[in-house]
Amino acid sequence: MRNTNWRSLVVVAALLTAGAARAKAQAQPAANVRALEPTGARAEAVAHYETGLDANLVGNFAAAARHLRMALDSDSGFGLARSELALITGGRPSIAQHDRAVADAAKGSAGEALMALAQREGAAGRGANARAIWDALAQMYPDDRRIALKRALSRTDTARLNLLRELARRAPEYAPAHAYLAVSLVPSAILTYDQTVADEALAAADAGLRAQPEGASLLGVRGYVAERLLRHDEAMQYLDRSSAAEPIDWVYYTKAEIASRDRKVTLARAYLDSAITVSQSLPRRVGMRVTQALLRVEEGAIGDAVAGLRSIAQQAETDNLPGAAANAHAVTSFLYAAMGDTAAVGRELADAARLGESRADLAFWRIYAAALTGMGTTATEQLAAYVDEARNPDSGIKPEYVHSATGLAALANGKYEEAIAHLKQGGADPENELATIEALTKLGRKKEAAAARDSLLARKNMDVSFVEVPVAIYRSTMKRK
Repeated sequence: MRNTNWRSLVVVAALLTAGAARAKAQAQPAANVRALEPTGARAEAVAHYETGLDANLVGNFAAAARHLRMALDSDSGFGLARSELALITGGRPSIAQHDRAVADAAKGSAGEALMALAQREGAAGRGANARAIWDALAQMYPDDRRIALKRALSRTDTARLNLLRELARRAPEYAPAHAYLAVSLVPSAILTYDQTVADEALAAADAGLRAQPEGASLLGVRGYVAERLLRHDEAMQYLDRSSAAEPIDWVYYTKAEIASRDRKVTLARAYLDSAITVSQSLPRRVGMRVTQALLRVEEGAIGDAVAGLRSIAQQAETDNLPGAAANAHAVTSFLYAAMGDTAAVGRELADAARLGESRADLAFWRIYAAALTGMGTTATEQLAAYVDEARNPDSGIKPEYVHSATGLAALANGKYEEAIAHLKQGGADPENELATIEALTKLGRKKEAAAARDSLLARKNMDVSFVEVPVAIYRSTMKRK
């Protein structure tokens, strides 16, 4: 669908929904219609939808979900409201909601049908289809800032940044454009950002706040950017102001990041409790419970962590969240590998595979488990599978990831110097640092291993969900044979 023009896409959208004839007839919007306006729904429902959509586009998901549910209470056939709510809740249960939203939206305008279809395609992982449809919508409604923003967010990396910069330039009063530009510029605390990037991210966050002074989400974005830049005191000032205005899950999660880096485990857990309570995303709730379980390892209770993770995985599967359940099993396998229980590793990864964990992710988990348990043959076999996956340009596997996997396989096969060399090329990621500690220990370079471990545990540019930190703590205290 990459080269299909927007008029053809309208027809495609219509054929995929119940309203083919009507959507086709409306394929060409009136010349003066430059922004999408929902048709057919009750006025009260549209008002709640507009409020919910705007809240969602600045990351205030609880407020967004509240208004979108009110829109559906007013008009249960309002496809765009159902589509937007399905994006927030996520997981397999949302698939049926997306399908119904597409059918309902086709009863409105062609633009509504296309928007619901684009969101369904994106949620289903069919990114190329979604991007083509957002491009079509941007041509149909050139003044619609929400569509322009969603079009930008359907991209990644430089393409996303450039579209966000253009939207922020065209609509300087539009807070969501500045907010997403800010967070997209500093996506990870692991990375080190040069001053130019840091300045642009802070300027974008400040521009968002000027557009929406004291807005809970915009305060949160400003705090998030400061946290990514490791300016923790400054970050907490904005994050606390955000929470005082309205509870937002990712704001609490960002606070947990800061508490975790300071080894304030009890406080980190409390922030995660708050995040889980207000989160509207089913998979995200599971992910945060996984993070909470990992904090038990830092407290010296790896057995409790394993039991908690297994319970989380079981509940997620019961709740029809296979992706979240698969991830919980994979994380559990890593803890079993740290404990040296290869049979349990195999069981957990078999469950992850059964629940749909990707071939590439499974291969990497297996390589890492083999590295921690010295299973050279397994590591070599899985490295071949991982490299094969990396040949797919859509895999997302970067060259440095292959270096990491190669280093882990070398570690599993007792080639410790080779492992260290590849892990260094893999970058300053905790997974590479943990494996380097293991290699140095095997080489008998105890002082270097201890220094590397201390450096890992002292790092401030970490994510609270990284399993490598609690494993490093556990491995440093366990009795080595």
